[in-house]
Amino acid sequence: MLVKYPQDCNKTFLPSVTSFSHVGCFAGTNITEFNCPRSIKSFGSRSFHKCPVLKVINLSQSPATLIETEMFYGCWSLETLILPPKTTTILGRILGEVNLTNLVLPPTVRTVSDSFLLSRIDVVEYCGHYNLNGYFQTESNFILVDVKYPYDIFMNTRNFNRELTKCPKERISSPAYEYMHHLLVIGRAYKRR
Repeated sequence: MLVKYPQDCNKTFLPSVTSFSHVGCFAGTNITEFNCPRSIKSFGSRSFHKCPVLKVINLSQSPATLIETEMFYGCWSLETLILPPKTTTILGRILGEVNLTNLVLPPTVRTVSDSFLLSRIDVVEYCGHYNLNGYFQTESNFILVDVKYPYDIFMNTRNFNRELTKCPKERISSPAYEYMHHLLVIGRAYKRR
């Protein structure tokens, strides 16, 4: 477990590091880019709390499923955030006081609660088919979901657009999607009779 990263260090991790502590292990450091190695399986809350010059966080190699509370809070220079592809839960205020305006949620995300409180997110893209329970502070957000999204509500709003057609198949598998796809196939077979 990585407890605290040295303030001005730019070294890579030892292969034995598999998790980050809950004491803000990168908090306040001067790193500008973070590319997560595959070995990191879990992140602690406030992992990158108030990293003033951090511009890129790429967690795409991590098998983590949980994004902890205030994980990126106060990273006002953040321009790019790539979440782990198997993320299922995003906890509170992950993007508070962050200037990032676009966010792509992995299709595996099922729970977001108050994850986007105090954020400046304007555009959200979601290729999954789960009825997420979170919300945004304003109605000015532009929300794009998959054309086959099965619900009339997304993140407690009806103000979203079913426009995403380029979602790769591996990104859109869910029980709801599989069930609806199954019904569609049965319906097509029935019409052919």
